[in-house]
Amino acid sequence: MALLKICGTKSITNYTKIFFLALSLCGTQALLAQEHPPKMVELQEDDKVFNSVDLDVPPTFPGGMTEFYNFVGKNYRVSESSKLKGKVVVEFIIEKDGSLSNLTILKDIGSKSSKEALRVLKKSPKWIPGETNGKTVRSKFTLPISITS
Repeated sequence: MALLKICGTKSITNYTKIFFLALSLCGTQALLAQEHPPKMVELQEDDKVFNSVDLDVPPTFPGGMTEFYNFVGKNYRVSESSKLKGKVVVEFIIEKDGSLSNLTILKDIGSKSSKEALRVLKKSPKWIPGETNGKTVRSKFTLPISITS
């Protein structure tokens, strides 16, 4: 406001134009001075997660799926006092090295059933990863675990 009283409205308009001109010139110089302009980050093909049913060669547990269900059955513990019945549904990613990641509960029946499912899956040996177009890829797998106590 003090500038307005001293310089008048017309002067402020001129000062504003000069300020924006100087600002744009500085910005242009900064862009031209960059040796390497910023690059856009793209999702690498290596990071893509495929649905396991869409692969040429689906991921498998060592010894096959029957062996996997045996592994889950042997390691999953249900409290004898709880009368649970239903399905816990877990989704996870099988990484290129066969390890499991991104374990997510899609359906829970309560009484710590989902925590137990996650505990068991974290103990899982590495899987044989899936393939598409001759390349090993990351894939998503959904596992329903039926519980009857």
